[in-house]
Order: sequence, then C-alpha cells, then structure tokens
Amino acid sequence: MYEIFSQWFGNDRLLKEPPAELVRLFPEFLASETDSDEPPDSATAAELAAARIRSGYDEAMRAVEQAFEAAGFPLLNFDLAGGDTLVFIHVERPIAERWRGRVLGHTHLGEELAIRAPMWNAFRAHVAYAFGLEL
Repeated sequence: MYEIFSQWFGNDRLLKEPPAELVRLFPEFLASETDSDEPPDSATAAELAAARIRSGYDEAMRAVEQAFEAAGFPLLNFDLAGGDTLVFIHVERPIAERWRGRVLGHTHLGEELAIRAPMWNAFRAHVAYAFGLEL
C-alpha cells in the first residue's frame, strides 16, 4: 500500500495530500497518528480494519479518482488480465479520453490487455490480500 500511496501523494507528486476519505480508510499508511488502542496485528484490529474498509472503500476510491480528475490528470489502469500486479497511471485529460477503454492486445489465452478506468474491484482484492482480510 505504501508503495502506491507514496507514488500518488507527497511534495514532489501530482497530489500533495491524499483525500480525507482515503486517510480515514487507511490511517495506518496515511494518518500522522492513529487513535486505536488495539495492537496493529491483533484480531480485533483486523476486524476493525475490515469493517472500516467495507464501509468506506467506495467513497474513498471516488475521492481519489476525483482528486486526480481535478488536478487534470485522470487516473487509469493498465489491465494486464489478472495477476498480482495492478498498474495505475495518471495522464493528461485528452490522453485519458483517447485511450480509456482501449484494448491493446490479447494474452495467449485470448484475455484482453487494455487501458481502463481505475479497476477498484481489483484494487480491493489486492488490499484484502495485503492485509489478510475478508472483504
């Protein structure tokens, strides 16, 4: 998670600060302080994280997408037809409009390789795996 967020937000990045909705969703990575009394590796902490992600995920991802849109660089994904790599890109609006939804080729199994709108369902699966959570 840190690898992705450090590419999206910071002084030398397109977006200086993450949207508040994303900070609330992932305080472990984005908040300067967390207010939980639970050890981060406890079962209770995992349950709380899963509940927080289930309830706030869609709102936070919309906020991320809107932040990139507002900056003039919509967020897209390279759809690599599955696997454990999820590649996000942000490009200028005219480029995004031209390439979003375009199939670039196919795998040897016939699966599409494409440029798509952000693949938040795939990202959710990566989050679940990274945290070891049932989402």
